Amino acid sequence: MCCCPMQAYAKLSEPTVIVKVREEDQGLAKEAIEAAKSKFKDAFGKDAPSASLDTKNFLPPAGDGKEGEEENSW
Repeated sequence: MCCCPMQAYAKLSEPTVIVKVREEDQGLAKEAIEAAKSKFKDAFGKDAPSASLDTKNFLPPAGDGKEGEEENSW
């Protein structure tokens, strides 16, 4: 799970990263951020950019699997 955040750190070249996730994914995201920071330092020999989780503005929750279904017209 930590490879995508680590690659994003490297590509963005920004000093600060704010991560926005679904509310139900906060715990997983926190773990991924910490793992990515550690892997970044190992891979690039320098500290990862500052990263924080946006805990006020979340992505929409997971759907009920009905997105894109057409409503019955009868």
